[in-house]
Amino acid sequence: MIHKLFHKIVNEQRGGFCFEQNGLFYAMLREIGYDVIRVEANVRTGDGSYGIPMDHMALIVTIDDKRWLADVGFGDSYLEPLEVDNLQAQSLDNRHFKVLHDGTTGTYQYLDDNGNWQIQYRFFFVPHDLADYAEACHYMQTSPKTHFTQKRICSKATADGRISLSDLRFIERKGKTRTESLLEDESAFDTALLAHFGIDLTAARMSVNRI
Repeated sequence: MIHKLFHKIVNEQRGGFCFEQNGLFYAMLREIGYDVIRVEANVRTGDGSYGIPMDHMALIVTIDDKRWLADVGFGDSYLEPLEVDNLQAQSLDNRHFKVLHDGTTGTYQYLDDNGNWQIQYRFFFVPHDLADYAEACHYMQTSPKTHFTQKRICSKATADGRISLSDLRFIERKGKTRTESLLEDESAFDTALLAHFGIDLTAARMSVNRI
């Protein structure tokens, strides 16, 4: 499985979602000697409830008895690990984050533009095997209730913010400034995907058309 993830994300540069990105990141950290565990996280929804069990994978890395929350699969989020046991606000790249926990359950939060702390997901301190996420992974890829089946999304961090494609919407954040433009058609989508993310769908579409 790890070899397949490496081929997809690194060799083919196709990216992936949390189970794939954090799954490969976990394997890399273990390979170079870090003390790391996979943990269950549940993403908070717009109505304040949480998603299904295991709907997100996060990592906890312990270095010299200090625990860090690491996550390379949660979109527009923190780009450097957050101290798990530092309950104060943590500032990275002019953005503010916080981790709170009671020893059993933790929450990852960020400070929005209105000065309010927003919970993004809760997490637990129990380590898990990669196979433990299989059911949730299948659900996220197939259920009509998830945003992964409702629209196409591609996103990556830049030197000063983030760029994203959400169907025909091109979104760019530089610092606290966010702009959004609507692409004309599928051809413009393909052009933006190749120009900004290095992903070429031409070969994949030709393969599908031959089936």
